[in-house]
Amino acid sequence: MRRDTSSYSGVGVEWENYRNGSLYRHGQCVSYLAVGTWGVCNKDYYEDSVLYWSPFAV
Repeated sequence: MRRDTSSYSGVGVEWENYRNGSLYRHGQCVSYLAVGTWGVCNKDYYEDSVLYWSPFAV
């Protein structure tokens, strides 16, 4: 994720991880890094799982 404007204090991603058709895990990653800086949402997902995500501003 990357914050491209100073209009808000941070950025985030809400994610849901599905495995075998059922919700396996869910959570959020939030970054308050400086404008123009890339942040990482480092979670360990199974390769055979499906990931849905949506960004948000903080």
